[in-house]
Amino acid sequence: MDVSDSLKRLDARVAQLRQTPWPSATVDSLRTAFRTRFTYASNAIEGNTLTLPETQAVLEGYTVGGKALHDHLEALDHAEAWDAMTTIADDSPWLSSWTLRSLHGLVLRRTRPDDAGQFRAVPVLIAGSATVPPTLDGFDHLFYEWQRGWSVLDRSMDGQAGRGILSRG
Repeated sequence: MDVSDSLKRLDARVAQLRQTPWPSATVDSLRTAFRTRFTYASNAIEGNTLTLPETQAVLEGYTVGGKALHDHLEALDHAEAWDAMTTIADDSPWLSSWTLRSLHGLVLRRTRPDDAGQFRAVPVLIAGSATVPPTLDGFDHLFYEWQRGWSVLDRSMDGQAGRGILSRG
């Protein structure tokens, strides 16, 4: 099966799911689960020591004994950025450079406030990967190309390209 066939099958399944109203408790439960799991996974990649259950506890307002304050704050900031991202997705699927920097600012606002909302100005390497991230000089061009591709995709989907898992509607 090629990618085109897979996407068509996925589109059919999504359309079927959208026609079936879900109980609000189910929707709320799924939103909470996605928020918690994405927060946990994203922070774990960055070295956060909270487990998935500990991340859930922090997001519910508890502290976890023996864990660094930094890990707690990182989880809270990421979850707040997730909330902002879902709100943005509800309003518009379009992402701008300003939107990305704003979300980045939320992710780092308490743990690395000097870097929050800023694109990296120094070259970086990803441990264990052959991929070399673009420099700041190359980023603007790549972001423009990404936006252009997104715009084409959005038009081909009647303005629904960003209305996937992030959208509440």
